[in-house]
Amino acid sequence: KTRATAFTYQSIAFSLSGSAGPVMAGYFIDLGSFSYAYLAAFSFATVGGLAFFLLSSNFPKNISNISKLKRTEKHSALELFALKPVRNVLIASAFVSMAWDLQAFMIPVYGTEIGLDAVQIGWLLSAFSISTFAVRTVMPIISKAFEEWKIIIFVLTSSGLIFLVFPFIHSLPLLFVFVSVLGMSIGSSQPNVLSLLHTVTPDGRIGEAIGIRTMLMNLSHCVFPLLFGAGGSLVGAAAAFWSLGGTLLAGAGYLRASNKNFSSPTST
Repeated sequence: KTRATAFTYQSIAFSLSGSAGPVMAGYFIDLGSFSYAYLAAFSFATVGGLAFFLLSSNFPKNISNISKLKRTEKHSALELFALKPVRNVLIASAFVSMAWDLQAFMIPVYGTEIGLDAVQIGWLLSAFSISTFAVRTVMPIISKAFEEWKIIIFVLTSSGLIFLVFPFIHSLPLLFVFVSVLGMSIGSSQPNVLSLLHTVTPDGRIGEAIGIRTMLMNLSHCVFPLLFGAGGSLVGAAAAFWSLGGTLLAGAGYLRASNKNFSSPTST
């Protein structure tokens, strides 16, 4: 019952780093050079690795009951796609990953296209992360009021509409507003996707489900920046925003039709 809240706390940490990193990088680039930005990134990674090493002795040695959930028979991870609830969660996760990749890759491209400098672009990316942090702090309250599927479908619908409108915005204050709304929308998805995935996956196979989700996310990280970059260089950044906006709206329609009664995952 508290799984969505637990994943919310985990996601807040990512939002905090995402809020500070782009702004710092922007100032390092504009006041120094790209070398300073990379040196700062290396320093943080080194400190993080050292902290992980020093604290690792406090981590739990075993996960309770994990041995009881293991099965002796062999399974194919792709069998999970045959389970409608699992398949729908994985599809939703893929759509959200596409949206996240687009904003991370295309906002700097679009910002450069309309004449923003590195600091302004860094603040835009930071505003996105600050918004993800803000919405995740209240996600435990939201999760009590709305079911996970309702939140995810709202995320896809609102994000799709924002991407359709985004290329028409050239004012920096308005960009901050739309980026912030986008951050609150996409930021609320991850805790709910992870909670749903743990709920609908058969006992003892959550590792396979997370592995498939990670594979889809990595595929998105590899493929879509190439597609967005190629499309942006040929016809401008607007085409990438419009194409993904339409895709997200179509995905929201599919998931809504596939989960018509919005029943709890355990009864799907």
